[in-house]
Amino acid sequence: MPRNTGPEMHALPSLAAAALVAAGTAAAVAALALRLAPEPPPPVARVHLESLVAAHVEAAARDGAAPETTHAFAAALDAALAQVAARHRVVLLPARAVAAGAPDLTPAVRTALEAALTEPQP
Repeated sequence: MPRNTGPEMHALPSLAAAALVAAGTAAAVAALALRLAPEPPPPVARVHLESLVAAHVEAAARDGAAPETTHAFAAALDAALAQVAARHRVVLLPARAVAAGAPDLTPAVRTALEAALTEPQP
């Protein structure tokens, strides 16, 4: 039986090589696109800051607290917000800035705030 050595048989290795090069190029482009793609933004959660601040103001007025306690409260609130945001891997926004759909992490912030305020100060 004679071997088919026509032009179509000579084109087969070139066609296979071209297909391999195209596949390799596509894989490289896909890997580069995945590597250079920006990370998705972190999810958003809400905090009722006004209720946390109002509770502090009421307690301070009731107890006749010194003005220095306001500075301590502000520092503790800032630390609590940062701690909860990092722990839950979210961006915290005031509840009034979120129309709907974001979880409320006010209880977690309140717990972290209370812990920060009860820690002995150096």
